[in-house]
Amino acid sequence: MKKTLILTLSAGLSMFILFQSCKKEKNEQLNKSLTNSSSVSVQGDAKFKNDAAVFYARAVSMAVENADVRLWLKKKALEEVDGDFDILHSMVKNEIVSNGRTWSMILSEVSGQSIDYFTVILPQAYPSLNMLIPDIYYPENWNTATVIPGVTAIPCDIDEQKGTMLHIYSAHPNMDIDLFSHIEPKDMTICVGESERVEAFTLGEKPDGESKKIFEDGNYVLYQTLGLSKSFSQSDYNEEILNINGNTKRGCQRDKSGKKDRMILMRVRNNTSVNELEKWYQGKLELVYTMIYNSSGNILSTVSNGHVCDRRAVWDSKWIHLDAEGPGDVLLTWDKKDKYGDVMKYIWIEDDGGTPKSIPIELEFKNSSGTTITLKTTIQRKNRDQKAGESLSEYCDNVYSGVQELTTSHIGFCIVI
Repeated sequence: MKKTLILTLSAGLSMFILFQSCKKEKNEQLNKSLTNSSSVSVQGDAKFKNDAAVFYARAVSMAVENADVRLWLKKKALEEVDGDFDILHSMVKNEIVSNGRTWSMILSEVSGQSIDYFTVILPQAYPSLNMLIPDIYYPENWNTATVIPGVTAIPCDIDEQKGTMLHIYSAHPNMDIDLFSHIEPKDMTICVGESERVEAFTLGEKPDGESKKIFEDGNYVLYQTLGLSKSFSQSDYNEEILNINGNTKRGCQRDKSGKKDRMILMRVRNNTSVNELEKWYQGKLELVYTMIYNSSGNILSTVSNGHVCDRRAVWDSKWIHLDAEGPGDVLLTWDKKDKYGDVMKYIWIEDDGGTPKSIPIELEFKNSSGTTITLKTTIQRKNRDQKAGESLSEYCDNVYSGVQELTTSHIGFCIVI
């Protein structure tokens, strides 16, 4: 279980406010985002995190006037430290950017804030503070010599479905704009806020489930907890015309074949679904499916797999070839209808993390004697996950060439043997 790290910061924050009191107009604007919070936690205090993100975004918007800063940000984003175009402040706070100046020094210069605020106070109070360059802007093609991005702060408690107004900062306040969060900014915009993929823990603690440690400081450890599956980019789809025959069936090809089912293709069905599953400011999609089936003794069992996809790779209903470098997702040998029944269920989600949550599920199928059986169980997901729908796979589906597409409300996928 996570442990909350409480850090008393009244002295640091008081110093921060005093530092701002005698600065120019642009620094007075920065100061408006800070509050008199006396303590914060690694896991919580949304108001502090949101205020800190606004302050940081405004500072970054002034820092990116410098072409060297832009070049450095591009380089760091392309490292994809957590599999997305993320730059975590805690990890880069002391890196040299230009002319011997560190990132924290540059932020201090443009904001009028102390270097200690950026090297000590902010990282300890908000270790998962992140800058994301959304993949819709093709970070690898960013012309840093001429393109100066805007910067916006994404609230850590944003309601993705309802949305909110975002303020996009430029180096010159009179060029700032407001935009509803569901609308993708036309011009490149860096998103500042809580990392979706990385969580902070006290020393000696780690998350439940699969994770990867990516950074450790004196008071906390950063673990990547999302997006650990194989990632597919725009180059991983095939533009050939796929021989997919809708719901065509050719008899029970699985029967006694001895071959394993394999998922070889997947897609997001339309661009509306892409936007519903993962907003532009969240970066790449983390798609996860769970296959539910009856095992021996009328007990439900599950198999889960996940795939990370660029929005660009799934835009316009492009197919992802899961078998591009191997057999695809190898599932199980379903060649005995009397063992597993006549249907299996696939439940899809877009993994957004959060706190653990039990999801009730059920599967209705017919056994070898034709009797309908309904079994129930639960699977573990997270409270921020987005539902992507479910679909039944039938024993006699077409699983040879000319494969059949199975569909949910948002996802299409193909199974072969």
